[in-house]
Amino acid sequence: MIDVREDSLSIGGLDAHALASAFGTPLFVYDAESVRATYRQVRAAFTYAPSEVHYAAVCNPNLHLLRLLRAEGAGLHANTPGDVYRGLRAGFAPEEIVFSGSNLGDEDLEYLFEAGVHLNVDSLDDLARACRFGRPRRFGLRVHLEGVLPESRMGLREDEISHAVALAADCGCAVDALHVYCGTHGQSLGRYGGALDRLLALASLVPQLDCINLGGGFGYDYRDPDAGGFPFAALGAEAGQALEALSRSMGRRITLRVEPGRSLVARAGVLLTRVRSVKQGRGRRYVGVDTTTVNFTSPAVHGAHRRVRAVADRSPHPLPADICGCTTYSRDVIARDAPLPEVAEGDLLAVLDTGAYGYCMSGHFLSRPRPPEVFVEAGQALLVTRRETFDDLVAVEIDPRRGDTWPPLMLVGGGSGGRS
Repeated sequence: MIDVREDSLSIGGLDAHALASAFGTPLFVYDAESVRATYRQVRAAFTYAPSEVHYAAVCNPNLHLLRLLRAEGAGLHANTPGDVYRGLRAGFAPEEIVFSGSNLGDEDLEYLFEAGVHLNVDSLDDLARACRFGRPRRFGLRVHLEGVLPESRMGLREDEISHAVALAADCGCAVDALHVYCGTHGQSLGRYGGALDRLLALASLVPQLDCINLGGGFGYDYRDPDAGGFPFAALGAEAGQALEALSRSMGRRITLRVEPGRSLVARAGVLLTRVRSVKQGRGRRYVGVDTTTVNFTSPAVHGAHRRVRAVADRSPHPLPADICGCTTYSRDVIARDAPLPEVAEGDLLAVLDTGAYGYCMSGHFLSRPRPPEVFVEAGQALLVTRRETFDDLVAVEIDPRRGDTWPPLMLVGGGSGGRS
């Protein structure tokens, strides 16, 4: 587990200083046992049978993490064909993967159909496009519940469900699941309870229904993980009673599915970084470090507060500090007014709770190579993603001066037509 103390930090029993010395900084470190413990706690909350917990790969699709969760019995929720590709590479069987995407092209659908995963479609247009492939399929419908999340663009309107069921039937296909998007980073049990009530009310419109999918978006308390967190036990009890009643009314067992992501893995991740400078200005203390918000989401990008701890044996009296990244981007601020003791160049800091929407949202903005990822398990550290180099920044770019380029693009019709 991750043990945070006043002047020390250990991850899976390994000292943070030792990890930073071995792999350098910045460095993403994940505790495997923390992931397992959290998954088992969430899984245990859903005692209704059959029920499934599918990990939402969007928040961290690292292959090693996916393999770990699959070994625990999790399914996979995919938002893009790339998520599906990763899931298959990690060993998930096609029937263990559910895809919920938007605005799908023919190339997306062709890959998904070849992969053999179940699709929740997001619009009548997507459903019609999928049905035109001419193969019998079973689809789920992602439903936009106006009373639950009125501002959402996701899903079909409730009054489109009957049309969708008929459209699928006309093409030799069927609708067998209702799926809902309740937003992201949500803490409200009432919102999910309201969504469940509406999906149950709509169930009679889907004669071949075999799954109610409450989706994901379950939140995580970044300010106080021990005190907060989504009430999975309460949701499991409420959903279990509702699905028992639905199963009795339909004369068959209806599957309950949930798709947690952030809530499963946020706590398991730590980003280690070293101090590069400390300076004062207009009553503020600025602590510059060797990582950047380009390496992970920050308040400027994703609205997530970050806890930052000093891993140093210095003054135990914390004072506010703005922790700033190693670029000139004006919003490269990892945390504002973070309580930090006295720190100096070379000291080690830990950005906690970076297991979700961390490395997977990093990029090459301002041309900083991305850091490595390490998993700690059974007292050993395993490198699962290497540190990037400058060569990686330009690895997919083509130099037209070289002879091994693609043929040049010829435009016709004054540049407004097609390609030849």
